[in-house]
Amino acid sequence: MAAPSPLVELTDDLAARVLLCLRPRDVCCAALCCKRLAAVCRDDARIWAPLCAAHWAAHTSPERWLAAGAAAAAAAAAVAGPSALPPAGAGGASFGEEDEEAGEAPPTTYRAVFATLRRLQPLIGMWRGPAGDQPAGSLFRVGWAAGGAGHVEVVALRGGRNVTEVVSETTARVGPAYPGVSIQQVDETAAAAAPRPRGPPPTRVVAVFPGQGRVAGTGFSNPTWIEGRLWVYDNGSIGFLWRGEFDFLLDMERMQMGPPPALGRGGTA
Repeated sequence: MAAPSPLVELTDDLAARVLLCLRPRDVCCAALCCKRLAAVCRDDARIWAPLCAAHWAAHTSPERWLAAGAAAAAAAAAVAGPSALPPAGAGGASFGEEDEEAGEAPPTTYRAVFATLRRLQPLIGMWRGPAGDQPAGSLFRVGWAAGGAGHVEVVALRGGRNVTEVVSETTARVGPAYPGVSIQQVDETAAAAAPRPRGPPPTRVVAVFPGQGRVAGTGFSNPTWIEGRLWVYDNGSIGFLWRGEFDFLLDMERMQMGPPPALGRGGTA
C-alpha cells in the first residue's frame, strides 16, 4: 500500500500556504486528489479570499462584489421566503472548470466571486456597435467600475466639441446587485433580428449577465436606470438589451487594437 502524501499530513494553514503557490486551475485539480485536500481547497478564507486579492484586486474590489452578492441574495431570499434559500456554498461557482452556466445566482463566497470575475474578464476591452447613427453611440469601452464598485460598466465614447475631446457616458452596468436571469429567459428572436456589426452572424447565446441600462429623454434629460441584460454570442460578439417598454438591443463586436498601417510615399496606406 502506497504511503500517504506528506501534503495531507500538514495542518490546514500549512496546506493552504502550499496550495496558494499554485494557479487557481491547479487548486481545483488538487481538490480532486482526496477528501482531505478537497476540504482545504474549499476553504473560502484560507484559499479563495487570497486568490481573489492576488488576481483581481488590481482591477476591482472582490470585497465589494461579495457584499453586493450577499445583499442581492438576502433580498431575493426575503422575497421568495425560507423555502427558496439556496444550499450552503451556492452562488454561481462550480469548483472545477465546468462553470459555464454558473453565475446566475449572486456570488456569496469568494470562490463564487472568483468564478464571476473570471467569466466577465474576457469582456473587458473596446467594442464597436453597428455603423450608423445609434442612440447610444457606436464605440464602447467595457471595463471594471471606478473605485472597485461591484459591477462592470459599458461606457459609450463620442467625439466632443473639438477633435481632441472625447465624451464618455456610462450606458449600462452588469453585476450581482441586479436581478438574476437564466439563459433560458433570453429572447433569442429579438437577438436574431437585431442589426449586426461586421463579422459572421451568431447562432446562439452562450452566457447571460444581469444588469441595468441607462435611458433618458431628449437632450439626455431625466436619465434613469432600467432592467437590462448583457449576453455573449457563440461567435464572440456581445449584445446589451434594454428591457421594458424600450426593448432596445445593441450588438457589439470586439475591436482589434493593432499597430497602424504603414504609409506610402504619398501619405496613404
